[in-house]
Amino acid sequence: MKTLYDLFSHVLDTEDAHDDHVNRRRALRAAVWGSEQTQSRHQWANYTVTTVARLNAPLTVLATVSATGLVTLDAAEDALPAWVQDASVQYSDHTFVISRRVSDTTLQLDGWGLGAIATNTSIRIVDDRYVLPDTVREIFEVRDEDSDIELYSVGPERFRLMQHTQNGTPSDPIAVTEVRTTGPLGQQTELRFVPAPSSQTDIAVSYVRRPRIASALHSCGSTAIAGSTVTVSSSLPYDLLSPDGLMLVVSTTASEPEPSFGFGVDEHASQIGVVHRVKSLTSRTELELFESVTAVTGKAAILTHELDFPEVAYNAAQRYAEAEFRRVGRGDVGEYWQTIQMADRELRLAMEQESKFTRQPSVPHSRPATYNYPENVSPGVS
Repeated sequence: MKTLYDLFSHVLDTEDAHDDHVNRRRALRAAVWGSEQTQSRHQWANYTVTTVARLNAPLTVLATVSATGLVTLDAAEDALPAWVQDASVQYSDHTFVISRRVSDTTLQLDGWGLGAIATNTSIRIVDDRYVLPDTVREIFEVRDEDSDIELYSVGPERFRLMQHTQNGTPSDPIAVTEVRTTGPLGQQTELRFVPAPSSQTDIAVSYVRRPRIASALHSCGSTAIAGSTVTVSSSLPYDLLSPDGLMLVVSTTASEPEPSFGFGVDEHASQIGVVHRVKSLTSRTELELFESVTAVTGKAAILTHELDFPEVAYNAAQRYAEAEFRRVGRGDVGEYWQTIQMADRELRLAMEQESKFTRQPSVPHSRPATYNYPENVSPGVS
């Protein structure tokens, strides 16, 4: 496991920049740039992800609908489940997207144009939408896990036609489309299924994700750990909204820890930091680890990101970071291009060493988990 702190420390060591504040800032920028270059120049195998979307069975309720599309459940109805936030309402052969779950008994519909509907009207709520994680870059397969059948990918126009021909009757989903919408946190992409499922259905979505940008390098000050709870004296930055990929490097003393791959340049060379994976950020001075660890009091710690590429590519990241530092720190364009060529060569070597397990274009409906290799073809060879 390599972190941004490791890469930053490498640049400090190789460029002899430990004691200069400006050079340390340049080293951090160079480390971030080197990491981004290594991520963006190749689609590494660990960027392929499969997640399962669980779609719920339809829910039929009695409600009143206002002329503006505000749905209010009748008093005898139970509170709405949380999943209706990303669902749709079917009424009179029409399907309307739920834009907002106003309360446990109230929904707002998008595009309603049928006028006010009186009380005790039966409507069906169907779970036909799934909001994708914001890391999705490209979807290459959507499959019904129960029937083990891949869903057809169709455009929005074809999707609307299929919705109309299905007459709003739930069944097993056979097709899916991608729609760009505005959600509570801004722009999002969601999958919509037709027909809506008639029972609880698991849909496997296989996609290529965007690489995670390594940017965190924060001194936590005096750090205490009790079980899995970490308390720091230096407030964490506001931009650390997600714990994804965050690592805590804890020193054995009150001095800054050495990275996991240090060169022993300063007097703390033997104090290799202990690395823990962060589960959540409770507040600006408290975070939670995935596991309980030995109690720690008054030790220094660094909060940083894990580098989001295989370790075989770490040498390439080092060369890219060195090249960027030589460009911004020394203004030596010639040395910059020479080091970039070395980095490109290291990257090609890493690509050759990467462990691959990919779908072959000649077998369009195969999945990595159930792939049958052709005769005389070894796994991992492309």
